[in-house]
Amino acid sequence: MGNVLSYLAAIDGNAPLMLKRKNLVIVVFFAVTLAVSACTVAIPISTFAPTTAVTALSTATLTPGPTPTPACQATAGTTQQIKFPSAEMKETFTFTIYLPPCYDPGLVGGYPVIYLLHGQNMTDAFWPSIGITHAADQDILAGDPSLIMVFPLEVHDWNPPNQSKFGDAIDLDLIPYVESHYNICPSRQCQAIGGNSRGAGWAMHIALTHFEEFDSIGAHSIGYFSGDMYRIENLLTQYTVADFPRIYMDRGDQDYLRASIDLYEQNLTYAGIPHVYKISPGIHDAVYWQSQVQNYIDWYEQGFAGLN
Repeated sequence: MGNVLSYLAAIDGNAPLMLKRKNLVIVVFFAVTLAVSACTVAIPISTFAPTTAVTALSTATLTPGPTPTPACQATAGTTQQIKFPSAEMKETFTFTIYLPPCYDPGLVGGYPVIYLLHGQNMTDAFWPSIGITHAADQDILAGDPSLIMVFPLEVHDWNPPNQSKFGDAIDLDLIPYVESHYNICPSRQCQAIGGNSRGAGWAMHIALTHFEEFDSIGAHSIGYFSGDMYRIENLLTQYTVADFPRIYMDRGDQDYLRASIDLYEQNLTYAGIPHVYKISPGIHDAVYWQSQVQNYIDWYEQGFAGLN
């Protein structure tokens, strides 16, 4: 600033006034510029270095959510033999149950069920042994309704039916047990019963005795019980033919019971009861029933159309 004042003092005192003012302005501007430059040099730009705080934000830990439950990939159902005390029979009741692939105890509406009864000199393993569970597996995997099957064991299968408590035990012990332990659809459309030989006789007897309980009856090579032939006429005094369950009857063309089976079928026809009746090559044995397993399961499944 001292240099500036010296310069001002050196200005010719005899110079014109306007020139003096012009020179003064130039000198003042020059001085101010030097002063501002001196002030701004004190701010070093290099001091604005990044800090480690920004990096720390990227290391935050997220709480993991629950691991998704993988979808069921089962391709076959399961079977299990169950025993429980029967109040009607005063002894242990044994049955085998088939649960479909990916059985869900919480399925809304429950599963339809088929009760399949065996013939004389057979056990609760008979129906699975001829392929009924495998056939059900394949149909379910192909998109047919999932279902449950129950195979009761009749221990005293040579006792006269009218002296046996087996039918009462099915209705009063077995069915309540199954419905309380498994996810069963309660409506009539969901309930089917069938059997072979004596088991077919029991199926028809139980379904006609508890008329409003079952929607389908499978009578495969039926050995019908005395008196059941006329039960249909008695029911028609209370119900119409439209109220009757779906009925499927079949036999081998060389079945030794063919005369009585044909007579029972003719009685249904005479009464106007809708039913299916099929005769195929075979006799009254496991080979014939095994040959018909796919027809049987397909027919039962048709009754469950629209369910689950």
